[in-house]
Amino acid sequence: MANEIVFTDVFRLSYPHLEKPQEPQNAGEAAKYGIAMMFPQSGVLPVNNQPSTTDSIFAALDKCCMEQWNINFAQASAEGMGVQFPPKRKDGNTVFEKDAQGNPIAGQVSPNSANMWILTAKNIDPVGCCDPTGTIDIAPKDVLAGYWCSAELECAAYDSKNGRVISIKVLNVQLCYKDEVFGNKRVATPASASFANRAIADSNIAQGSIQRVVPNQVTPSAPSVPTPPAPTVPTPPAPTVPTPPAPTPTTPVIMNEGQPTYEAMIANGWTDEQIITAGYGKANYMDPAG
Repeated sequence: MANEIVFTDVFRLSYPHLEKPQEPQNAGEAAKYGIAMMFPQSGVLPVNNQPSTTDSIFAALDKCCMEQWNINFAQASAEGMGVQFPPKRKDGNTVFEKDAQGNPIAGQVSPNSANMWILTAKNIDPVGCCDPTGTIDIAPKDVLAGYWCSAELECAAYDSKNGRVISIKVLNVQLCYKDEVFGNKRVATPASASFANRAIADSNIAQGSIQRVVPNQVTPSAPSVPTPPAPTVPTPPAPTVPTPPAPTPTTPVIMNEGQPTYEAMIANGWTDEQIITAGYGKANYMDPAG
């Protein structure tokens, strides 16, 4: 088998099946994780005017086919060459809007796919996801259709008992930019953020009498994050020795007094944006890594 790992240009994500695999349409096939990658036909990424093409992917497919059969991808995937479902770049202008019954509406191109090239990639195994820095793993549920991403792919060409195979497998996905979410999917926000300006002034429930919980924990059965103990009073320095300045926090969010630590909140599934919006902390503009 000839295979090649490639990191794609940034594309717009469509039909992500990253949290759980998509059930197969045909009996006997395995459920698979997968994505549809949409590249602008202009070759230019609208987010930052950088190049965005499928060139690196098809160059990798060419290399694999040359190594395996000494012919390029176009020749290897031509009709009659024995490849049943070779990777194919689809014109997004041939994808139409659908009516209430799910039938295509003639002449109404889907605005999501208009002027895009579409290429799919799947994997039987789970696909990893990370944040824009490429250093922090994130939950697949936070990578939504309509966001802009990059992917690590494995292109391959090999001979099987059923004939020649040319495939594109998605290994990992990097979230790069947020954008309007396809399908009007609501991005969950904490209840304390939604009701922050709707306090009940005459409530008979005393403030602080109900235990605070951390919502959206990765493991619901895990115990609540305890409140850190109050800091001990430091011994005053000698009059002749100036007090050194407090070190600048190195986390992206400075937690408010009495709240759980930033590391504990992140470990329980919170994002920086959710922590700040919910009022547990504030952005650290002095963070050297920010």
